[in-house]
Amino acid sequence: MKYLIFILLFSSFVMGVGFESPVDGHYFGSSDIVLKCTGSGDVSLYGDFDGTYSLIETKSASGVVEFNVNVGDGRYVWGCSEGNETVNRTFTVDTTVPIVDVLLPEADKLVNISYVVNESNIDSCSYSIDKGENVSLECYQNLSLEFEPGNYTFDLFVKDKVGLIGMDSINLIVKEKENYTFEDFRAKTILNWKNYTVNLIAQTNHDSVCKYWTVDLGYDDLTLFEFTNGTKHNHTFSYDSSIDSEFFVKCRSNGKEISNSVEVKVDFEPLNVEGGYYRTWDDITGARTLNFDLSKKDLAIQEVEVKLVRPIEIVRLRVDELSEVDVTKPPEKVYKYFKVDWLNLDYIDFDRGRISFIVHKDWLQDNSFDSHDVVLLRFNGEGWEELSTVFKKRYGPNYLFDAEVPKFSYFAVSLQNQLVKEVKEEKIKEKVVAFEEEPFEVAGKEIKPTYFWVIMILVAVLLFGFGGYVYYHRADFGK
Repeated sequence: MKYLIFILLFSSFVMGVGFESPVDGHYFGSSDIVLKCTGSGDVSLYGDFDGTYSLIETKSASGVVEFNVNVGDGRYVWGCSEGNETVNRTFTVDTTVPIVDVLLPEADKLVNISYVVNESNIDSCSYSIDKGENVSLECYQNLSLEFEPGNYTFDLFVKDKVGLIGMDSINLIVKEKENYTFEDFRAKTILNWKNYTVNLIAQTNHDSVCKYWTVDLGYDDLTLFEFTNGTKHNHTFSYDSSIDSEFFVKCRSNGKEISNSVEVKVDFEPLNVEGGYYRTWDDITGARTLNFDLSKKDLAIQEVEVKLVRPIEIVRLRVDELSEVDVTKPPEKVYKYFKVDWLNLDYIDFDRGRISFIVHKDWLQDNSFDSHDVVLLRFNGEGWEELSTVFKKRYGPNYLFDAEVPKFSYFAVSLQNQLVKEVKEEKIKEKVVAFEEEPFEVAGKEIKPTYFWVIMILVAVLLFGFGGYVYYHRADFGK
């Protein structure tokens, strides 16, 4: 009895439905597919070819039976059934060539190459340089290759499971990448007589994110910072009292870090202030010219003007007329000293500065000079420099002048270099001497002074004799 049951089960397995091809998980590169099953009676094909697993076709079989189907790209489940017995398998149709896109990297000596592949059935990946030997690559893993400077062709190949190969090619221009460095790191201090503003400016040669502070800490520990990404970084802040300090800046770019420091020294100068006038401009982002008219302030300085080259939000001007300045050896003769200070305005913010001033005629007469000898001097940190000064006009007892100003600081209204005066006086003396020694000329001949007087006496004698003759013979003239 036991043997009979075994024989029946064995015969059922041998005579039941079965698969001939394809194997489970097979990939087809064509939409026209042949599916083969085995059976001894009516064999039915089932599948999810239209999205729902259902009966497709039934054929009578005595051995191998073939089913022809046409489906698009995708993964499918199929099976053959004879009676109540069904067996399932899968297959995949892929008729699309892999789409490969290699992203062009920024190429220095170490090139990081990434790529995008539009393919779900990848079998293998490889690359070549300058059409050379193919090198295997683990798919979806980006490359990091080292090149010497030069031009290269990089090809990436992706093969799918049906043997279709997609590729993309890029041209690499590898340059020796310049070092990531600071081009400039400086501080600009702006005094406003009660506190000061510090403007830290860091300039790098690559896009970077920079942070600042007064102690040399690690990048992540710096607390005074800005997260602006770029090559130029500005950070402005104020203090309530005068200090000397060193500021540190640390910048990061592509994982690299650089640092630098700059000293800030603030020196509040004691001023002997006799006057002092303020002018504040608010919300002047559209202004091109700033002009402060002081002509009604009873000062020698009459007007201060600048031509802006970029928008400025808030500017403050202070003008002080001084009796003296203790910065360097003063000029020999000074009519007036004064100081001009700008808050939030530096010389890089304007392309033209001008100062108008007046000089009383009595001061010129006392120094034996005229209006063309007046000059405006500026203290440049080391000494007094003469500025281009032009006489404009005279009204009443005053002379009005204009001077071009490259920067603002201490100024002195004075006379031109004393050597100019000496040269002028010497030239006048030479002219006087030349006039006194010049001989007389008559009819193209040189006549010395002695002969001149002899001739004059002879002429007088002749005139006197002629007059006497006329007098004695006057009666004859009446006839």
